[in-house]
Amino acid sequence: MDANDAGSCLTLTYQHVFSFARHWDAVKRARATHQEVEKAAIRVVTNHYTRRLGYDVKSVEREDRGWDLEAVFRQSKHYLEVKGLSGDGTAVELTPNEYKAMREKWSQFKVCVVTNALTRRRTLRVFSCAKDRGGWRDADGDVLTIERMSGARLHY
Repeated sequence: MDANDAGSCLTLTYQHVFSFARHWDAVKRARATHQEVEKAAIRVVTNHYTRRLGYDVKSVEREDRGWDLEAVFRQSKHYLEVKGLSGDGTAVELTPNEYKAMREKWSQFKVCVVTNALTRRRTLRVFSCAKDRGGWRDADGDVLTIERMSGARLHY
C-alpha cells in the first residue's frame, strides 16, 4: 500500500463513526461482563480452596506470574489458573505466559474452570496433571485436551 492508498483508509463518514460508536459500546459492555465473570470465578475458586479444603489462598493476579492464585496447605502449594465462563462452555484459552507456567510447574499447577459463573448453577472443575492417570484430568476423570495455537489479538 502506498501513501495514496492509505488516504482512502482514513476517510470516515458519519455512518462509519456512528457504527464504530455502537460497536465500541458493545465492546465495553462485553469487557465489563468478562470482568464480572472472572471476578466471580476467582471468588468460587477461592471459597472452594479456603472453606472446603482448608488452604490459605493468596491472589497474585496483578503480578503476571502465569497463574491467578496461590493455595498453600501445610507443605503443599498449588498454582491456580482460574478461567471463568458465562455459559456451559467447554473451552478456555491460556496466554503464552499461563501456558509456559502450566508446562514448567505442571506438578503443582491447577486449571480451575468455572462455568455459568454468574448464575446459581455455576460449576467448578479443577484439572491437574498426574502422569499415572495419563495427563490432565479433573476429579471425575475427564481429560483436559490441550491444543497448541498461535495467532494474533487485535486491539483498537
